[in-house]
Amino acid sequence: MVPLSGIAIVAGGLSVALGIWADLGALVLAAFALSILPIMHAFWKEEDAQAQQTQMAQFVKNVSMAGGALVIFYVYNQLQGVAGLSITDPLFGRAD
Repeated sequence: MVPLSGIAIVAGGLSVALGIWADLGALVLAAFALSILPIMHAFWKEEDAQAQQTQMAQFVKNVSMAGGALVIFYVYNQLQGVAGLSITDPLFGRAD
């Protein structure tokens, strides 16, 4: 699963950075960040207080990154192809 997650992160990041279906790339990044939370940063399972604080900080960091990716998705959805740095039109269209 590690190579697959690496591919998802790189593909999503490049998609957003290059403006090629950036809305899809943002959804991939958000899905990755949210899906990894309970597995990698389960702060509620930690016994040591310092380890629990460290895992909680990483948990909140991933939640904020997922939120940022969802904001990027929303912005591309609202702009609908008039984004200055976008190479392609959004993959997902608004229902008007």
